[in-house]
Amino acid sequence: MKIDFHYYATNLAARLAGFSNEEAYIIAYSSQFVDDLTEKLVPDSPIITNYTTLHVTHMSVMEDWSENNWQKLREVYQVFHFVPGNEIYEITYQGAKQYLTWKFQEENEEQLKELTLPSSPLVKEIVTSAVTSRNLYRIGLAAHAYADSFAHQGFAGVPWLFLNEVVNGVNLPDGSRSFKFLSRADFSNANDSLEQLKFYANPRMPMMKNQVYLGHNRLGNIVDYSCLKFSYTPYWHSEAGAIIRENPKEFTQCFFGLVE
Repeated sequence: MKIDFHYYATNLAARLAGFSNEEAYIIAYSSQFVDDLTEKLVPDSPIITNYTTLHVTHMSVMEDWSENNWQKLREVYQVFHFVPGNEIYEITYQGAKQYLTWKFQEENEEQLKELTLPSSPLVKEIVTSAVTSRNLYRIGLAAHAYADSFAHQGFAGVPWLFLNEVVNGVNLPDGSRSFKFLSRADFSNANDSLEQLKFYANPRMPMMKNQVYLGHNRLGNIVDYSCLKFSYTPYWHSEAGAIIRENPKEFTQCFFGLVE
């Protein structure tokens, strides 16, 4: 999600939940800070809650990742942005079971549990624990993870193609407006435009494990815009067809979930 939800909507939700204006500000600030705290902001800090694309690219080594880098990704993305939520397999694998030399196996079935689901039992437990602690900063961090469980649903905080690849780009149901999905390896000069409906995302790579398949990188930031409705086909759902995402509906549900 963007700052409109992580800060402003979270601030309002906190006030509706009974927190004072001052307390709501701390909660909202902490929620937004999860996205802001990158190595660019504090280069020497041992605590990072959101790596930049360039940083993750430097961490990757073609088809392999060091165990240390795997752990870094899990500590950041699965904790704050992609809390695993598919424990009881609400999402089942309905995709191609072979790609290059990779074949879908029992261990991959287990990895489906890492997919994020909205308001999953684990992310609700994180929020409940934070609220019980009465630590406003911790509540803000938990609110961020809860909100991202809606925006990032169906994706995982690990760089696997079979979990996070998107087939055939994105489509907007509104045929009166044109949509152009652009793939760029370098994001330095690529800015999304809601007015022109142009969005940037990582290009496809011919390997099973790569930073372009981390989270929703193959969809860029389109999943985080609260005003958009779109359809796409995840790799894990490719044999069943496209999925329709209605962010206004999803994010409204998320807002009332935070208030509760």
